[in-house]
Amino acid sequence: MSQQPQPQISRGDRGDRGDRGDRGDRGDRGDRGDRGDRGDRGDRGGASRSDSLLLYTRNPPGYSVECRDRFVL
Repeated sequence: MSQQPQPQISRGDRGDRGDRGDRGDRGDRGDRGDRGDRGDRGDRGGASRSDSLLLYTRNPPGYSVECRDRFVL
């Protein structure tokens, strides 16, 4: 008994999938508003002129408030 080769049924090629549309650009995030300046600290009683000037200077970047307080003491 010889086996007959089964006829191969050719299935049609599957069509190419369409390209996915580009994703829209995400909108820019709005700028964060500037932080308001901290209010000036009041003069301590009996502070000399140079000490009171230090009280009104803003913190230089990289210096914490503790450092500034230490200089004023």
